[in-house]
Amino acid sequence: MLAAVVQVTPLYHAVELVRGLALGRVEWALAGHALYLVVLAGLGLWVASRRIQRVLCS
Repeated sequence: MLAAVVQVTPLYHAVELVRGLALGRVEWALAGHALYLVVLAGLGLWVASRRIQRVLCS
């Protein structure tokens, strides 16, 4: 149960990505970790921009 919760955190994906690159194990799974981080970053930027817009335009 705890492992499933840990695996959805951005920290887990960042560590797996950096670990794979540092050890020279470039695999397709690293692309999945990178994509997960990019999607979360985009989602975070979208949420932040909506909140900033709501505060400044009200």
